[in-house]
Amino acid sequence: MIEGLRFMPGLAPLLVAILAAACVVASVWGARRIGAAAGVAAIRICVLLGIGVLLLGPSLPAPAQDSESRPALAILVDRSRSMCITDEIVDGRTASRFDALRASWLDPHTIERLGRSAEIRLFGVAEELARAQLHDLTAEDPAGLQSRLGDSVNRVIRAGGVSDVLLLTDGADTDHTSDDWIRSAAERAISAGVRIHTVVAGAVGRPDDVALSASIDDPVVSEGASTTLRLRISQSGFDGALARVTVTNASDPGAAPVFDERITLTESRELLIPITPRSDHADPDDALPLIEYTARIEPLPGEVDERNNQASVFVRIARGGIRVLVLENEPYWDTTHFIGAMRADPQVDLTTVIGLGAARERIARYAPEHLRGAVETPTSAPLDERELFDFDIIALGRGVERWLHGEHAELLRRFVIERGGSVIFLRGAPTRAQSDEAASLRRVLADISPVEWGDGVLDDVRLGASPGEAPPGLLDFDALGPIETLLEDLPGMIAGSRIERERSMAAVWLRQRPEGANDAEDPAPAAVAHMQAGRGRTLAVLTDGLWRWSFLPTHLRDYSSVYRLFWGRSVRWLVSGAEFQPGQSVAIDVDPPGAHPGQRIAISVRTRYHTDDNFIERLVVREPSGRERSLAPARADAGAQVFNASFIPEESGVHEIIAATPTEVRTTRFNVREDRRELLDTAARPEALEELATRTGGMFLPLDGAAALMQRLDAATKSMSDRREPVPAWDRWWVFALLIGGLGAEWMWRRWRGWP
Repeated sequence: MIEGLRFMPGLAPLLVAILAAACVVASVWGARRIGAAAGVAAIRICVLLGIGVLLLGPSLPAPAQDSESRPALAILVDRSRSMCITDEIVDGRTASRFDALRASWLDPHTIERLGRSAEIRLFGVAEELARAQLHDLTAEDPAGLQSRLGDSVNRVIRAGGVSDVLLLTDGADTDHTSDDWIRSAAERAISAGVRIHTVVAGAVGRPDDVALSASIDDPVVSEGASTTLRLRISQSGFDGALARVTVTNASDPGAAPVFDERITLTESRELLIPITPRSDHADPDDALPLIEYTARIEPLPGEVDERNNQASVFVRIARGGIRVLVLENEPYWDTTHFIGAMRADPQVDLTTVIGLGAARERIARYAPEHLRGAVETPTSAPLDERELFDFDIIALGRGVERWLHGEHAELLRRFVIERGGSVIFLRGAPTRAQSDEAASLRRVLADISPVEWGDGVLDDVRLGASPGEAPPGLLDFDALGPIETLLEDLPGMIAGSRIERERSMAAVWLRQRPEGANDAEDPAPAAVAHMQAGRGRTLAVLTDGLWRWSFLPTHLRDYSSVYRLFWGRSVRWLVSGAEFQPGQSVAIDVDPPGAHPGQRIAISVRTRYHTDDNFIERLVVREPSGRERSLAPARADAGAQVFNASFIPEESGVHEIIAATPTEVRTTRFNVREDRRELLDTAARPEALEELATRTGGMFLPLDGAAALMQRLDAATKSMSDRREPVPAWDRWWVFALLIGGLGAEWMWRRWRGWP
């Protein structure tokens, strides 16, 4: 019996049998009537029986394509530090959670057996999702500072090509304070038809601990301006307990605490503390004095770790506001809402020039009270060099060739390249006219634009992140979720600008993703991009509709601060990118500003003037313990005015950098803090992982449950085979050759013997 053979008759089998019998009888009778040999009748009978069999529709399963022959299984392995906790038993001995997985699911023999049942794809999950080989996953113990489980599962499902996901983890997701990621991951898996199988490692107990983290809304503020210090307090084991929280100005030890209250602890709590930094005790010659604030929560009895009870933040005081000029000749919502965000910013001194018809314009200044009187308000446009160069940022709308053409267009180029100012293109190309004035502006824009402008627009585009391109922290909205989630939830753009190409030096923060576009075939064009141009920076927004983020429906009210934060951070980042603040001749940069022990830090010392290679006489880092570590700075490039060094901190706490030059000594400070989010709540979450598996049709498996998963995958393989549509078994060349050959042989035999 041929395996898989089945009959699918086009006519009722009884009718086929009657017809076949009638044909056989007729053939035998006809052969006897003409006196033909029995062989002729036999040939006729064989051919007729063959045709009868064909009428019964013999069929075989369709051959499977390679991609359809087996399920595709993505195995996601948690590589975060919580997996190193020793609360499992392996061979009668205490072992870490990861060792338990290494001895079971990640054993090479187990992976090999799973590979016989499915196409295996291995991924490591920590701060990012990364494709990996088995050896790379198991060679070293996990060291990830985060476990972004929900985001990783969603990314694997979005990429497509998998039928099953196996999640090997303890279930803790540092992107979420609760297990709400289970719901979103399950919904995405169900809609994609993907089954999620889960394996949990670790004990369910949570250590008694309190952790405090601190961030500042505005790392650079104007003299006398206020900002907000955000304290996030998480705890386990101390629900309802009272704890004292203090915030002090470490730069002025004798001052009264900025905040000193006893609070009731809940699972997670955020305190918003307004602060107004003052430079009374700072160096009067320092254009950007640095103020340190230290937040502390008193230790509670029974805490397992008191190192995470304190955090420091730094605020620089800019003696003078951020001066922003807006030029707009074709008013639109994007410009209007940008102006609104700048007017609401207490550190922005805003001047607007709005065209009102061909011959009129309105010039207005919006500045907080503490900034008024510092500079004069322009009374006419276009502005001369002195007036233009007084601004830190120039934001361009549309039709600005009205003011920026000829020598004034050249002023814009010099403002960026020589003066070190910043330009924002609020609405894509700032001119679309074909006049001589517009042509002169376009020639200038070619030197400072992050992109080469194209013609036309793309309708209905959404925004997508461009990992690693945006400045650190600028698109970080941790309290609201990862940027990928925000971009999915926030309204899309009305239209996007077409571009010819991105400049080689451009960094793309966000990309346009038109509806129905295939990124593999049509690479996503830039939506927000910046470029360093000479001493300054330019930032281009290449879409219409970013204003919709400030005009959200009620169900998105949690995101109401995103628009203001985006522009507030962007203008501060642009200003911070200016090589020097007024009065500065030497500046020190630290990247990243908030580092962890063991993380390499890049230190750059920049000088305003051309110097020799020995300009920096001494560069040291003073650690919290008082130990000084000397660094050897090197000039970035021949003739460059930047000297670079690197440093890997070993201690947590406030570090000080001291750079001594022939004319002055400059210092700055930065905080190194161990990222302990991953270790705050280390309890395994079997209930959540079981719910995820159950809701998606997967299996919740024990550490020794590989055999059960193999059976499920084998059953899926068989089911895939059974679901394939059968194909006719007679659709072969040799079948028709036999039938035609038989009929031909019968005919030739009759002709040869002279039978009719």
